Amino acid sequence: MVRGALLLALAGGISRFLGIFYLIPLPRLIGEEGMGLWQMAGAWQGLLVVLASGGLPLAMARLVAEARATGEAEREWRLLRLGLGLATLTGLAGALALFWVSPMLAWRLQRDRALVMVLRAFAPSVLLLAQSSVLRGYFQGCQAMGVAAASEVAEQVFRVGSLLALAAALAARGPGEGAAGAALGASIGGGAAVLLMAGALWWRRRQVTPLSRPYGGSGRRRPMPTLRDLGHDVPAGVALSLVYALIQTAVAAVIPYRLRLAGVPVEQVRELYGQFGLAFRLVGVPGFISLALGATLLPAVAQARTLGRLSMVARRSEQAIRLLLLIAIPAATGLAVLAEPLARLIFAMPGVALPLRAAAAGVVGIMLFQTTTGILQGLDLIFRPALNLATAGLLQVALSWWWVGETAGGGRAMVGAGAAAAVAWLVAAILNLLMIVRRTGITISFNEMFVRPLLASGGMAVVVATVHQWLLGLPGRERLWAPLAALVGRQVGQELIWPAIACLGAIGAGVVSYGLLLAALGGLGWQERRWLLRLWRRGFRAGRDLPSGRAATATRMGTSRSRVWQSVAVWQGGDGDGRGRGRDGKAGGDHGPAQR
Repeated sequence: MVRGALLLALAGGISRFLGIFYLIPLPRLIGEEGMGLWQMAGAWQGLLVVLASGGLPLAMARLVAEARATGEAEREWRLLRLGLGLATLTGLAGALALFWVSPMLAWRLQRDRALVMVLRAFAPSVLLLAQSSVLRGYFQGCQAMGVAAASEVAEQVFRVGSLLALAAALAARGPGEGAAGAALGASIGGGAAVLLMAGALWWRRRQVTPLSRPYGGSGRRRPMPTLRDLGHDVPAGVALSLVYALIQTAVAAVIPYRLRLAGVPVEQVRELYGQFGLAFRLVGVPGFISLALGATLLPAVAQARTLGRLSMVARRSEQAIRLLLLIAIPAATGLAVLAEPLARLIFAMPGVALPLRAAAAGVVGIMLFQTTTGILQGLDLIFRPALNLATAGLLQVALSWWWVGETAGGGRAMVGAGAAAAVAWLVAAILNLLMIVRRTGITISFNEMFVRPLLASGGMAVVVATVHQWLLGLPGRERLWAPLAALVGRQVGQELIWPAIACLGAIGAGVVSYGLLLAALGGLGWQERRWLLRLWRRGFRAGRDLPSGRAATATRMGTSRSRVWQSVAVWQGGDGDGRGRGRDGKAGGDHGPAQR
C-alpha cells in the first residue's frame, strides 16, 4: 500500500508541477492586479464547472465499467451519448450564465468593472471542461488510462502555453486585458483535451465491433434506467466538489468586500487578493502526497470494512495518519520559515510572504483532511467529508470577515485571510479524524503523532534559517557561479540563481536535520523504518505487489454504493506493515475536488 501511494504521489507530483509552473512567469507578466482579477474570476468559473459536470465523470466511470464487465456494449455507448449530452447542456447553460451574469457579479458583488472581461473570457471553458471530464470518465471506465492520462497532459500543456502567450500579448493593454488573456487559456486547454479524446473515441469505434448483448436483454432503447443509474451516483460525486467550490467563491467575495469597507482602493484590493491566492496555491502544493495516500487507502479500507475486519481498518488508518503527519508538519514549518525567499524567488512578490506564513499551518490541515477523506469514503461515509468541509468553510468565511476587517488598514491585510484558511482546514481535518476514531476506535498517540514531529520540526526550522542566511552571505559566492552568471547576466544571478541555490541548500539541510532529529527523539518507529528499508531494497520495481491497470484505476474512485467496492480491484489486506496483493476489478475512476 505504501509503495502504491508513492507511485500515485509521483504521478500526482508531475501533474501538480505542470499545473503550478505557470505561476512563476504569470505574475511577472500581468502583475499583482492582474493576478487578483484572474483568481477572483477563477473562483466563479470553478463553481460553474462543478455545477455543470457534477458527479457525471464518477458515475460514467463506474457504469461504463459495469457495462463492459457484463458485455452490454449498447448500454456502454448509450451511457456515453447520454452523459456527453447532459454535460453539453449543463456546460452550455453554465457558460451562457457566466457570460451574461458577469456584469452583476463584477459590479454588485466584487465592485470591480474590470472583472467583467475576465469572467467572460472564462465562460467557454465551462462547456469544454464539462465535456472533457465526462469523456475522461468514460475512458477510465473502459480502462483506457493511457487516453485519460494523455488528455490531462494535453490539457495542461495547451492551457499553460496559451495562457502565458496570451497574457504576454495582452499585458501591455492593462491588468484586465492581461488577466482575460490568461483566462482564455482554460478554454484552449479544455478544447485540446476534448479533441484528443474525440479522436481516440473515433478510432475506438472503428476498431470495436458492437457486442450482441443489449441493455435489458432486448434491442429497444430504454434511456430512463440509464438516466436513473447516472442520477444515483451524481450526488456522491458532486457533494465534496461543490462544497469546496462554494467556499472558494464565498471567500473570493468576502475578502475584497471587507477590504473595500476599510477604504482600500480597488487597485490595491486586486493586488492583495492576488497575493493571498498565490500564497494558498503554494500551501496546497504538498497535497499531492496526501491525495495519493487517500486514493490508496479508500479501496483498502473499503474491502477491510466489507470483510468485517475493523481492527485492520484501525491499524491501516493509524499507520497512514502517523506517516502523513511525519511529512505534513515539517512541510508546513519549512514553508513558514522560507516564506519570504520563496515569495521573492517564485513570484517576485514579497507581499505574498505575509499570507503564506500565516497560512502555512494549513498544509497540515489540507493533507490530513485529504487522507482522512479517503478513509471515511472507504468506510462508506461518503457525505461526511463534505459536511465537515462545509462546517469548516462557514468558519473560514466568518473568520475572514472578522480578521480581514481587523487587519485591512495596515500592511498585514492578508494575514487574517491566510490564518482563517489555515484554521478552517485544521478544523475540517480534526472533524474527519474524530469521526474515524468514533467508527474504528483507532488510538491517537499525541506524543508519536504530534509532539515528536513538532519538536523535530522546530529544530529543523533553526537549521533551515541558519543555513539559508549563511548561504546568502557566503564570502566569495560570486566565484562559485561566475561561469553561469556570465551566461545569464550578473543581475539575474544575484536576484535568481544564487537565491535559488540558497533555498535549495536550506531545504536539503532541513530534510537531513529533520530526519536525524526525528530518529534521535524516537519518532521513527519500527514500522516506519521497515517501510523505508523495503523501499530502499525494492525501489520501484514494476509488477510485483502492485495492482494491475484496472486496480490502479479503481484506487482513484469513490462511489455511493458500498456494494460496488466488493467487486472493484483493491489492495488485498496483508500484515500490519501494509503489505498487499493486487486483484482485478471492474471500476473506473475520477478526480477528487482538491485535484482540480
